[in-house]
Amino acid sequence: MLQVRNTSIPKILVVDDEPEIVAFIHELLSNRGYNVLGLSDSREAAIQFESFRPDLCISDFRMPHVSGSELLDTVKRKDPLVEVIFLTAEDETSLAVDLMKRGAIDYLLKPVDLGQLLLSVGRALEHRQLVLENENYRLHLEQLVLEKTHALNEALASLNYVHSATLDTLSMALDFRDQSTSGHSRR
Repeated sequence: MLQVRNTSIPKILVVDDEPEIVAFIHELLSNRGYNVLGLSDSREAAIQFESFRPDLCISDFRMPHVSGSELLDTVKRKDPLVEVIFLTAEDETSLAVDLMKRGAIDYLLKPVDLGQLLLSVGRALEHRQLVLENENYRLHLEQLVLEKTHALNEALASLNYVHSATLDTLSMALDFRDQSTSGHSRR
């Protein structure tokens, strides 16, 4: 079953092979109150993902060692509800569409507009929160259905017992009234 985490400060993992970009985004988002972990080596991302457990990943697409595409697949395998935003210089519509189909929530071109980045981060975190709330609601409804089904099954069993006892009582009353048909009513 999915464990839904409730944190007050969203966690953001930033992965880009350019340390200056990582430092800049880290500073920008940290100043906005987010808990940010920045990495310039994409090989560390999968390892750090496990311990950091981010709500959102911001990643470059073209990186040495592990590409942004591979990172997207890894992140979504580990936690399908984590949102992923790509920052890249690759201006290919087909690439953006492919990444969005595979689970990325946004695709921003470098040099990235800071206002656009902040809006994208806000939308991604809001989307994640809505998905988590929907999942909690679904789990709550499933629990209610289980409880109501159990109560209904108990009521049906009780009703079946009462029905059987009523028929037994009626057959005994008939047998007492007419001794010659004793047992026929029961059968």
